[in-house]
Amino acid sequence: MTNSLENNLKTIEMEFKKSKSTIMATIKTRLNEFLKAELNKERLEEEAAIQAQRADIQEEIDRLGEHISFFCRTLEAGGVCGRKMDFILQEMSREINTILSKTPLSEIKRSAIEIKCIVEQMREQVQNIE
Repeated sequence: MTNSLENNLKTIEMEFKKSKSTIMATIKTRLNEFLKAELNKERLEEEAAIQAQRADIQEEIDRLGEHISFFCRTLEAGGVCGRKMDFILQEMSREINTILSKTPLSEIKRSAIEIKCIVEQMREQVQNIE
């Protein structure tokens, strides 16, 4: 299952990198609409920052990758670790939910939904450990 998580995360990262120019074009279009509305410069800068932050999922991708690695290391270490693994999976779930809420791209959403389903299955399994 962890291989599937990693593969889907790679797909998300690849699609995000491919779509950055499209995302930036969308942001520019929105900003041009604000320019037509004759907003003050401070408001325009604020809106630009908001739009850029909404569109950027790189931090979530990075954290999700770290959580997957930590989960794999915990699993390999063995011992009684069900509760710890459940907490890690909770964090994965939070990151994937943020990615889903931020991205408008269907390719990324598909892989994110796959990860979400896998994480839920794994949570059910690790809750039976200990």
